[in-house]
Amino acid sequence: MKDDGWDEAILGIASSVVAVSIFAGVRRLIDCSGLVIGWNPCKGEATILTSARLLKIPKFDTRKNYYVAVRFVNGTIEVGEEEFVDFYHNIMTVKVKCVTNVKVVNIDAAQKVEEGTEVVSLGRDFLGTFVEGRGILHKEYPYFGCQELWGSTCETTLVSEGGPLITKDGNVCGITFYDRYRYASSLPCHIITLCLHFFDTDGRVVIPWFGLTVIDSDKLSRDALQKFWITSDEETAYKNYVIVKEVYDDSPAKKLELKPGDIVKSHGGCTVSSSLEFLESLHKVFEDFNANYSSETSVTECDSMREIEVVTFRYGYAEEVTLKVESVDVSDKRFFTCWPEDSNGTWYGTPRLGSQNDPCISTHINPNVLIQEQ
Repeated sequence: MKDDGWDEAILGIASSVVAVSIFAGVRRLIDCSGLVIGWNPCKGEATILTSARLLKIPKFDTRKNYYVAVRFVNGTIEVGEEEFVDFYHNIMTVKVKCVTNVKVVNIDAAQKVEEGTEVVSLGRDFLGTFVEGRGILHKEYPYFGCQELWGSTCETTLVSEGGPLITKDGNVCGITFYDRYRYASSLPCHIITLCLHFFDTDGRVVIPWFGLTVIDSDKLSRDALQKFWITSDEETAYKNYVIVKEVYDDSPAKKLELKPGDIVKSHGGCTVSSSLEFLESLHKVFEDFNANYSSETSVTECDSMREIEVVTFRYGYAEEVTLKVESVDVSDKRFFTCWPEDSNGTWYGTPRLGSQNDPCISTHINPNVLIQEQ
């Protein structure tokens, strides 16, 4: 293969990319990839970062019937045990004994990257085969999973989920997830390290939960806006506002009867004019939740940062409501339903945090268009 400048970056991290699978007896059920992010020489124990999809165990079965196995680059297979599990961001860490030293990737030192950066997704299947896919990083509001995901035009495979996404200088910018269009979406490293830090400090991670996702109004057609009772005049008036895309069951938004098409006016007392701005404000609440969390924390503290104001439109009539956030532990299995399900059976998820009885606004991105535009 012609050297296009990627060889050094890929070879520099390849030995840290492992295969991670979940077994029932001798039967291998789910395959993912993982990344070595820690090594304790005293215990001879490695820490593997991977996808929590491995724990999608049928709800009528029990966890004790399964175990996680890690295959290292030298072919050694070891049984591990999950430590930190985050079903909202769909990540987990696995502690595994290892008889040989392993190369650790320091994701704490990862640098943030810009939209349009060339990236490669890496993975390893359980037979040891190394998998890579090359493309461009793009920031689009995700149609699945958590709201912090970035997209890419890297073609990938299901077994590569949980593997790293790297730049040409060898910087790990995130770990990847497989979408139904066979492209790699990525969770940025700074989100991952923040979660791991909070877990190491407090033993738990919570997120601010409103129970809705949003979309920019300028990304919707006039027909879509009118479908949700926003007329042409209102479209102009609210062009810079953020529109509710979907409302999840068993959530604060659902309890207030919010619906897709309602308009988010402000968050924490500040006007929001884009979905990314809304996401950044949520992330600030996420940091505050965990940085200030203690058993003595009052639920009434920082109320202004735990509220969003939503203008609801129903058949041309406007009403303003205030939505207060709930704190939900990221280990809550109901978050599984925010992520694509496998075809292997029925998973945990009743009640479902990631399901909608009301129609949501479909806004998925076609990566082929991005490829053609490059």
